[in-house]
Amino acid sequence: MALRPRNIIALIALSGVLVFTFQNCSSQVQFESMPDEALAKDLVPESFKASFSSSQTVSGSAQMDVSAGWISSTLVMDGQLQSHSVDFSQIERPTITQSYTQGQDGTPVTDQFTQASSSGVVDILIVIDNSGSMRQEQIGMADRMQPLLSAISGANWRIGVVTTRESDGCMRAVINKGDADAEQAYRNALDAGASGGIEKGILQALNGLDCQGTQWLRTSSTLAVLFVTDEDDDSTETPENLYTLIRTQGRQLGTNARFYGLLNPNQEGEYKTLVEDSNGLKGDVGSSDYTPVLQQISSDIATILQNQFELSATPDADVTVLVENDPRRDNFKVEGNVLTFFDPIPQDGATITASYTANAVPKFNSVTLSEKPLDGSLSVKVNGQALSGSEYSLDNDSLVLSFVNQPADSAAVQISFKKNLDLLTGVALLPQAIAESITLVGAGSEAIETAYNPETGSVEFIPTPSEGQQFQVQYKTIAAPILQYSIGVAAQNLEAWDLDSNDPIPSVVDGYNLSFYQTDYSYGRQVGLRFQTTSSGEQSFSLPDNVDLDSLALLQGADVCILYAHDRVVSCDITSDITVELAYNQTVPISIFNLDLPDSVDPEQGQWTVKINGLVTTAYERTGSQIQLINPILDAEVEVFFDVQ
Repeated sequence: MALRPRNIIALIALSGVLVFTFQNCSSQVQFESMPDEALAKDLVPESFKASFSSSQTVSGSAQMDVSAGWISSTLVMDGQLQSHSVDFSQIERPTITQSYTQGQDGTPVTDQFTQASSSGVVDILIVIDNSGSMRQEQIGMADRMQPLLSAISGANWRIGVVTTRESDGCMRAVINKGDADAEQAYRNALDAGASGGIEKGILQALNGLDCQGTQWLRTSSTLAVLFVTDEDDDSTETPENLYTLIRTQGRQLGTNARFYGLLNPNQEGEYKTLVEDSNGLKGDVGSSDYTPVLQQISSDIATILQNQFELSATPDADVTVLVENDPRRDNFKVEGNVLTFFDPIPQDGATITASYTANAVPKFNSVTLSEKPLDGSLSVKVNGQALSGSEYSLDNDSLVLSFVNQPADSAAVQISFKKNLDLLTGVALLPQAIAESITLVGAGSEAIETAYNPETGSVEFIPTPSEGQQFQVQYKTIAAPILQYSIGVAAQNLEAWDLDSNDPIPSVVDGYNLSFYQTDYSYGRQVGLRFQTTSSGEQSFSLPDNVDLDSLALLQGADVCILYAHDRVVSCDITSDITVELAYNQTVPISIFNLDLPDSVDPEQGQWTVKINGLVTTAYERTGSQIQLINPILDAEVEVFFDVQ
């Protein structure tokens, strides 16, 4: 049968013509850093490379309704696709645990004392002159700790040492009763060196009594300050400054705070005023043996301590005091664990009894949660036993949890709940994601459906995945739309319409090509076509060169059509309306490639290079990180490079 050229219709010239269904429509792309670039900036490579194939093999079919002079057909709007994946990990709400220990009543305590100077709390501040003339005096003091404590060794004593040089700071050392190396520490502290400097004893006494770096002075203690110096004070501070500080700290000059001195009789100055105003004692710093005067000072301190007694614990509330079984009501006070008498002070040998409760811990019948718990997650346990919901209540506004029955003394109370966090309901996808391509991989047995919102570009999971669930969302995006399709014939009076809505779709016919506008494009849109030809009788359909000849198959219309596979031609003898259907494999070119760059990388700030089969080409156009070849070819390797500047 002779073929007439004017009746030859090219059935397919581009991918996607006339109801083609494509498989594997995206190239596999692997990215790698350029081998010559080793340095990284902020963990982002300085160079990027992607390799692509310029063509792909697709399978398709074509179906046409043919009558004399007319062809009716359909096509599906297609596009070049790119595969993507997003790893989804559902949050795990953390468990918050609040633990409490119920309070308890205080333990009864009874302390008994015999009036003597061996009780009480005393803090002694030694201000040692470390000027150049004081070397021997320091040695004399360093070996005399026992005489200083001879009358008060039974008291709870503490010694602080400071020098007269301001640059040495507010505290040189602190020695406590009971320290294993107390005597050696005392010697080291008094051996302060004799390197000169201006003696500022009053200033340093002020600094030592209010030393912020070393909080050594106890609130309830009796205070003794001993100056050891061979010269008068050279600071601008006065005795009144010391008196003011002592009163501020809750002590009374001469009663439970006194000043003492080992002084130069010819240069006593304001040190003498301090000793006399507080009813203290002083001795000669030039003496060869300090033992006698230090014993006198110790005995004087003991007389102050006779009105103070250290309780074995800190009372919770009121203290009952008996002196020789007679109650005392208003001539004593208790601060911390120190009992202090006012006149009349108990006589020597008198028995003193103090009764009180100690170690009480406040009880509670409610607690406040740190935050609102997740509904249904609250658990309350007392001594390990879970309480039922009827045994407690929670105010959702104040978050106060109240117990119906107060927990027993010292009971361990544990409240736990999950943090009230919203679970993730979906993930954001890249723009132009294809809803039909969205699949979940690794979701397990849980049946999860997806709902894609093109306006927000996000996919929602239904139902919401459970805590800790992980899977991968795989989908495809449109890398580039296909707007032009070949109809293989110079058509007349072409009509195109949406097969779902029957609405007309504007189109432009240029020779053998049919083009749609970008505004009317939608991936997968089914389009109906009807156009007129100038032929009648015998009809022939010619296939493009890139169809695999071995794959050609005539599925319908074989009774009136003949397939000439070698010439890629189907010839039909039209005597009535017929439907022709073909199947085949076709190699189609790819012209648009995307180099995915991190959001932090600007595609305009760098150098782009494109190679085809290893040769650099400039026959391309670039928009952002998208490359479009001007003259695409089949079966070529395309490489895209981007060097960050």
